[in-house]
Amino acid sequence: MREVRVWGRLAAVAAVVLSGVAVTGCSAVPGGPAIWGSDGRAQDTLCSPVRTGASVLVADVLEAPDDTALEILAVEAVEPRGVSISEIAVAPLDRDSGSIGNSPVPPTDAFTATIWKDRVTAAGYKLAAGDRADVLLVAERTTGETGSIENIRLCYRSGGIVYEKEASTRYLFAQTCAE
Repeated sequence: MREVRVWGRLAAVAAVVLSGVAVTGCSAVPGGPAIWGSDGRAQDTLCSPVRTGASVLVADVLEAPDDTALEILAVEAVEPRGVSISEIAVAPLDRDSGSIGNSPVPPTDAFTATIWKDRVTAAGYKLAAGDRADVLLVAERTTGETGSIENIRLCYRSGGIVYEKEASTRYLFAQTCAE
C-alpha cells in the first residue's frame, strides 16, 4: 500500500514538472535581445526553385548584441506546407559575412560550402556577445504544389530568460520562381 502511494506522488510531481515545461515553453517572453533575420522589417519572401523530392537549404542570420550572449534552445519551421524539414543546424559567420539565404543541397558555391561544412546542431549552440551565425534548415519539397514555410521560429536563452522570436522571411519552394 505504501509503495503505491510513493509512486503516485512521484507521478504527480513528474506531471507537474512536465506540464510546467510544456506550458512555459518558449512563448513566455516574446522578442528579447537577439537580432534575428530582418528583425522588425516587413516580411520578405524568398522563393527557392526546387523540384519535387529534392532538398534546398534556407538560412537566416542570428546575431547576439555586443553586450549579450545567447544560447539556442530550439528552432522550428512555422507552418510548413508541402515541405519536410530534414535538418536544422547553425554555422558561425564572420562579422562581415552575409547569409546563405538559399542554396541547393549540398551547396555548390565556395562561400556556401564553407558555411555548410562548419554546421552543427542548432539546439545548445551558444553565441558569445557580438557573435553571428546562420541558422540553417534543409527543406525537401514533398508535393507538386508550391511549398512554403511562413518563417523560422527561434527559442533561445539570454541572461537567464527564455525568449521566442520569429524571423520575418517567408520561404516558398516551387518548380520555378518568378523574378
